[in-house]
Amino acid sequence: MPAIVKNKPCRYLGLAILVLIISLLLMVLNPGRNPDLAEAHGKEPTVGVTSLIPNPEQPLLRLYRAHIVYAADNDQVDGATVMLSAQRKEGGPEITSVQLTGIKEQPGVYVGEVEFPRFGSWEVSIRIFAALGQGQGLTQFVDQIRPAIIGPGEEAALLADAERVRKSQVFFQFAWWPDVVNIMVRIVHSVSGMTYFVITGLILFMAWAGVPSAWPNLPRNIGRFFLPAVLASLVGLGATGLYSAAFDAPIKSPGIYDIGGMLELPYGEAYLGAFLVKPLAWFAMVFLVFAMHRHLKNYRGAPMLGGGVIAVYPARPTLALSLKRLATINAGIGLILVADVALVIYLHYLSHLGVFLPSN
Repeated sequence: MPAIVKNKPCRYLGLAILVLIISLLLMVLNPGRNPDLAEAHGKEPTVGVTSLIPNPEQPLLRLYRAHIVYAADNDQVDGATVMLSAQRKEGGPEITSVQLTGIKEQPGVYVGEVEFPRFGSWEVSIRIFAALGQGQGLTQFVDQIRPAIIGPGEEAALLADAERVRKSQVFFQFAWWPDVVNIMVRIVHSVSGMTYFVITGLILFMAWAGVPSAWPNLPRNIGRFFLPAVLASLVGLGATGLYSAAFDAPIKSPGIYDIGGMLELPYGEAYLGAFLVKPLAWFAMVFLVFAMHRHLKNYRGAPMLGGGVIAVYPARPTLALSLKRLATINAGIGLILVADVALVIYLHYLSHLGVFLPSN
């Protein structure tokens, strides 16, 4: 009987948990993270622009106020860089790179003064650069810059006209962040999940159907790469899951880690409950992986005459039954995860639709 090398599951389990903890800390505590932006809202903010004359004695001076919210749920877009430029239709000098300043007391509101060099019709452009490089968008309108040597009544009418709000949809551009990063995260998440369940599915088949007589050493060969391959897939699933929880939740980042914000969301409590199933299932799969690996190391096959499928002769008879149970439980967890992911996606959509429902 060949010597059995002792397994050290605690070391591998500790490594996997350490990677997840570090990823979680980077997502939640990263000082460069802006908590007010997330792709979960979609990339369609609405911009309301107000043009005011702060001083009637300076008719060429305009005060612009831009209010930027997400079109889907009217949540404020904070932390962006908002730049204003203008061109006179009749020609002449241009205005370039005037940055609007965000108001801390009014999230999503940006203001700035612009002094035009001449009267006339000016094409004003406001470009929005989302925080963390999540994209940029552009909205444009025409503003009439006219002399303000008028009476009190005409001045009131002019101010009322200047306070009109121009609504415009801004579509952020496709960029490496977050678009390409999110695509890569989804690819890694899908490949990791597929790798895990393909390998463990092979264990399930072997545990119930036996080992082909042509490959009597199949359990031993699988056991050589089983643990590192499956642990790598679990780390991929865990790390990408932590990322998605922060940047692909129904609310802005830090996403699902903002428990209070999630509970204020329609169906937020149900979403949290459904999402909690995934980390619990992850830890259960880590335990099952080490248990199945321990059983695989004790397997050895003996081919039967006549070919076909052989029975597996473990070091202890109870190992065969235990492996069947472990592989079956693992498959059951996989089915639960498939159903849970579908539920989480459904509740994600409901949470956004619930914003438009009346509160009473």
